[in-house]
Amino acid sequence: MKLGYAIGTKQQQKMVMSPERIQALNILQAGGAELGDYIKEELLTNPALEIAEPARELKPIKADDVKDHIAERQAAFEESMYDFLKSQLRLSFECEHKISIGEFIIDSIDPWGYLTMTECEMAKAMNEDRQSVAEVLSVIRQFDPPGIAATDLKDCVRRQLKQKGRLDRMTDKLVEYHLEDLAENRIEKISRDMGISIEAVKQSAELIKSINPKPGSIFAADSERAYIFPDVIVKKDDEGNLVVENDRTVIPSLCLSSYYEKLIRDESQDGVVMEYLSERIEAAIRLIRAIERREKTMMDITWEIIRFQEEFFKKGEKFLKPMTMGQIAESIGMAESTVSRAIRDKYIQCPCGVYKMRYFFSAGVENGSGEGVSAVSIKKYIAEMIEKEDGTKPLSDQKLALELGKMGMDISRRTVAKYREEMGIGSSSKRRKY
Repeated sequence: MKLGYAIGTKQQQKMVMSPERIQALNILQAGGAELGDYIKEELLTNPALEIAEPARELKPIKADDVKDHIAERQAAFEESMYDFLKSQLRLSFECEHKISIGEFIIDSIDPWGYLTMTECEMAKAMNEDRQSVAEVLSVIRQFDPPGIAATDLKDCVRRQLKQKGRLDRMTDKLVEYHLEDLAENRIEKISRDMGISIEAVKQSAELIKSINPKPGSIFAADSERAYIFPDVIVKKDDEGNLVVENDRTVIPSLCLSSYYEKLIRDESQDGVVMEYLSERIEAAIRLIRAIERREKTMMDITWEIIRFQEEFFKKGEKFLKPMTMGQIAESIGMAESTVSRAIRDKYIQCPCGVYKMRYFFSAGVENGSGEGVSAVSIKKYIAEMIEKEDGTKPLSDQKLALELGKMGMDISRRTVAKYREEMGIGSSSKRRKY
């Protein structure tokens, strides 16, 4: 076999996108805040661009207010957990050496509030004696939030119970041997194993369930503290009709600089200067047109969503219907991939709340009338039935499926279980109250 190199030609079909097309696609799929940052950069680098009108000063929406799920996240401190702990550390010690040890310990705590290193490992890493580390750690464990710097879940629960003055022998035994049973709501098993009444187990269980198993969770990550600026606002006019407008909070209207337009008409300008002016103005026009196309696409998609989901916007979440991107794309004469890009990381603010645009696209089932019912609506019905159930006789997945069937929604027990788990709701055995 002869090996070597050869030069030859080969025909090949390949789609190559122009820089303008790439820019347009990037602008289309950019979220509001991301596009706002991009525009700021362009305004700094392209003097031919100007803001046509000031952006409206609207109050941004916290990410926690976005209705992606039925359960809402817990409100969180703006300060980071590490800053909060270190501020307490400086109030507790004057000695810089102990503060230095404390800062190392705090930096060794994970986002949930647990230590990631043992006392010995920390002492070795700092080249300190273990006693000094233990003394500072003991003080840190008295800080807020309760349970901080625990070694594991049992240690975390015990420390919080002790701080409340509620750690007796029975509760300590329950924590040591039956935390998993408690999580699975096996009250009768715990009662038998520990030889105590169901009522006594219930009281201890309620106490333990009031403990925060992840002390650090009350501090939001940066992404959870982020603010959301809706890309589209849907509201009702005085006559109750739905109207749509683009949000201008972070995406200002742009125009060409009148000064640069005047300069390019001056024929006495140097050729190099004219070339530069022409390039800047053409770049500005491309950006303005790309943003205009993005806005038109967003408006077209939003109006189609409203047409499909009018009952949702007027009556609420239970009236959300199954809808696919293909349906919207066909209605507005657009490629499905374009719709997918356009709704990526976009939000709609409407009378019902603030929603990711992808929220409106979901599968579902047909009801007795042959109309579609979305998975989101079914979850809403399931959550409401569970909320109203008798805690001593919680509804099984089969019973929930039967009740949904009576409302014209024919879904299996397995699908009910899947939806229930997606909502973070436990099984009937876990929800049972004794």
